[in-house]
Amino acid sequence: MDYIDRNQIDWRNELFCIYGDYLEMEPDGTSMVYSNRLVKNHDALKLKVRKLLSIRSACYSKKVLDKFQKVSDGHSFSAEAVQDCQLALFADKNYYIPLVGNVYYAGIGVSTRMNKKEHEENIEAGYNRLIEFVEENGHPLDRKDLAFINFLKVYRTGDKKKMLLYYLKSIDLSLGIRGLGLDRIAYVIKKNLRK
Repeated sequence: MDYIDRNQIDWRNELFCIYGDYLEMEPDGTSMVYSNRLVKNHDALKLKVRKLLSIRSACYSKKVLDKFQKVSDGHSFSAEAVQDCQLALFADKNYYIPLVGNVYYAGIGVSTRMNKKEHEENIEAGYNRLIEFVEENGHPLDRKDLAFINFLKVYRTGDKKKMLLYYLKSIDLSLGIRGLGLDRIAYVIKKNLRK
């Protein structure tokens, strides 16, 4: 509330979202803080598609919530990407508070109970629905964002050659060096090496 007052945010009328950071905790106790600071200077939807923006510690106005559309068809895991993008899609203003507002415990949820094939199919379906949803709402993704989505689809298959190809095609220098997500890539590599 102090932040809203200091920034003179009209919480009754503005379509706004305030993002904080979140901490991801692995079952083995290792962790990483995911920062949402890029939202201050970059398009929120572009960041969300690239997993450079998380809603895990977001606070937002009721006006934004009122714009949300029903996206689940009974398969909530495959609808998650579409549901999560709605804040980035519908908020007109985005703010950032540099503090950890949420702890996410990885490796214990719904996806851990899926076999590899089922997980890949859900990922594929989720990203296909995301592309359709943002296009239907007047925000088609550019070719670099689509290349990043292809990178995410291939990531679970383990096809390193395709992963590298799509990642290179997805590089968007307008996001700066932090937009490359190198800290997250290093974290995933370290996590996989520990297995």
